[in-house]
Amino acid sequence: MSQDQKQLIAVRAITCFTVLDANQASWRGLLLEAIHFLAAAAESIRSLDYEVQTLRIITNPFCEWLDVSDAKMALDGLGVIQRLLQEIELLDECNLKGTRIRFSIGAATPETLHLVPALIRAGGDLANCCINILQDQNGILDAALVLRAAEVCVELGQTTLRGEGNFNFTINFNGPTLCPYFPAGFNTSANGKSFVIGLEYPNLLVSVLKSIAGDQPSVGADLQH
Repeated sequence: MSQDQKQLIAVRAITCFTVLDANQASWRGLLLEAIHFLAAAAESIRSLDYEVQTLRIITNPFCEWLDVSDAKMALDGLGVIQRLLQEIELLDECNLKGTRIRFSIGAATPETLHLVPALIRAGGDLANCCINILQDQNGILDAALVLRAAEVCVELGQTTLRGEGNFNFTINFNGPTLCPYFPAGFNTSANGKSFVIGLEYPNLLVSVLKSIAGDQPSVGADLQH
């Protein structure tokens, strides 16, 4: 593939899915493992002359590793994650080449959904998360959970700057596991460790459309006359 063709596709995200547990002493090693993998993967892809835009970590549901007995305890745990990421990024700065590690605390559960606004207000981009709306045996969605999740969106819209907390939370309907993008991505303990590469290719789409159009004038050009 030529250099010009490679510029049509960018790697939007290399996402590492990991599993944390309630033992905070294990967090550093697990995060270090994920970050070393991401740095090596990014270096390998960049060596092929592709752009790598972001490196990401997504965990299992945060109730499995944060103390969710109340918002303060959960925020204390999130603070530990923040300090560990900052420490590891500083130590691994050479390999990361200035690319910041983005983080998601995984999926909320119906029992922990009420904690989401406080986590996002305090944690911002560190507290990316989602809620999965499941169907019952008849294919009917949990309407009460949908309403509660919508109320979280309303609260984030009212209590975060310009309502931008909603960029850190999403309501998933039939959301697949191993989605590499935030905030819809989530992991499960059963899935274990894995990774996904997410691509971004608007330049490829534009190139294809231009080749189809050929010398025909664009609609925009017609509207200007």
